[in-house]
Amino acid sequence: MKICILGVGRSGTTAIYTLLQEILINQFGNDVDFVYEPFLWDKDVFNGRYTDVVANFKYMDSVSIEGIYHHLKLPLFITAPEKFEENEYLNQIFQKNSSHSTLLVKFIRANGRFLLLNKICPECKFIFIIRNPLDVINSIIVRFSFFGGEFHRDDFKRFLNEINTIYDMEYNLEKIKTQVEKEIFYWYYMNKFALASFKKVNLKPLIICYEDYIGNRKIWVDKICDFLGLQKKEKYFNFSERQGGSNTKTINLNKSEFKLLKGYIGKYTELLGSEGIWDNINYNKLLTKYKNLSDESNRKELIFGKTPNYMNNRLLEMEKIIEQKNEEIKILNQRLKQN
Repeated sequence: MKICILGVGRSGTTAIYTLLQEILINQFGNDVDFVYEPFLWDKDVFNGRYTDVVANFKYMDSVSIEGIYHHLKLPLFITAPEKFEENEYLNQIFQKNSSHSTLLVKFIRANGRFLLLNKICPECKFIFIIRNPLDVINSIIVRFSFFGGEFHRDDFKRFLNEINTIYDMEYNLEKIKTQVEKEIFYWYYMNKFALASFKKVNLKPLIICYEDYIGNRKIWVDKICDFLGLQKKEKYFNFSERQGGSNTKTINLNKSEFKLLKGYIGKYTELLGSEGIWDNINYNKLLTKYKNLSDESNRKELIFGKTPNYMNNRLLEMEKIIEQKNEEIKILNQRLKQN
């Protein structure tokens, strides 16, 4: 059995991935091969339970040079998969002669490449997760960029060129300047393209609206088991309640960013509705969460193109320490003057 999880970053893909890890280990023991976003991370380093390998994110030698190479070599949106189906790297991931009988792989850089993955491994069962734009962008802007600028030359220029060609548009590189504008473009067009791609294959993916999953975990755990042909067990619901991945607990948007993203809520419901996906979002609760925003953001901007994200976080930590030390020095100087 081969299973592939798709969705843009911060959509809940890791939550479903960690849930499936526990289910598969429970049913098949150690006879499972795990691969976590191989377009960026070394598939051997992350071949284990997420909780066991998550610490490896902070090491540069966990990055896959081969994976990044193929990410940059392949188009972000693939309509004619036949041109790329001999891709050795992806064929190795879905290899037929693996010593493991079950494979679970997760991508957050493959919404536009679904048709290629399906061509390489037509027997693979895909699970696709989609989440509202407010929570996705609020989370991503303090973690990483969809365009990979922390690790390689930013993808935004080629992303625009490709969607302009596919959708016959003329988006101008110079007019889309803020990071939030760029990220929401990625969220929208990657989800839009993926949903359209699913209609072109025989074995349709299981599509999960993340908000519906959170509100009806028991139902969705059973649906996932049914889709994969796995035995249902009550304890799998308990697995789903464990935290999978990291949570974003702060509100990072400002008023203008919220206004921009709020306009995409309608696009989100259109995407869901066009595919007959159950819309179980409490929009009032969602929007209320983002009330009382300031005109300007007080978040630290990530330094794309200079250092990996974990280094950015370390720099921010060092800045805080320096600020604290400077404040302590000021207090000491004031006391010295008083004495």
